Amino acid sequence: MPKVLLTITGIQNGTENVELITEGFLEETDKTLTLEYSETEISGMEGTRNIITINDSIITLAREGEVNTSLYFEQGKRFIGSYETELGTLSMSVFPTLVTSHREETSGTVDLEYELDLEGEQSVNRLSLSYKKLGGTIN
Repeated sequence: MPKVLLTITGIQNGTENVELITEGFLEETDKTLTLEYSETEISGMEGTRNIITINDSIITLAREGEVNTSLYFEQGKRFIGSYETELGTLSMSVFPTLVTSHREETSGTVDLEYELDLEGEQSVNRLSLSYKKLGGTIN
């Protein structure tokens, strides 16, 4: 799998929360692109592995580690799921209002904007991710 440099910016309710620059890995086919990276201490979820899968206009995000969840982003369609932490499981729903991705030969972007309801606490979130292939690979 080729290595990539990822730049991720997360904004919640109009206030920038997290900007992360990290290395990850990329796997791609004609129809699907998968990015994988681990959270760092900066995000507060060190050791959590994130897997983002892009398939046309549908994007999924799976988190495994300190927190466990799978999020499904298809513009205009509500997703209901759970958010598992070491303190317990929380119910959540995600309603994407923007789901876009752009893919070039050596780079790409993902932009998500969504309403999140986590146990009745609501927020508007934006996640912007860009990636660029690096020289190395891992098998």
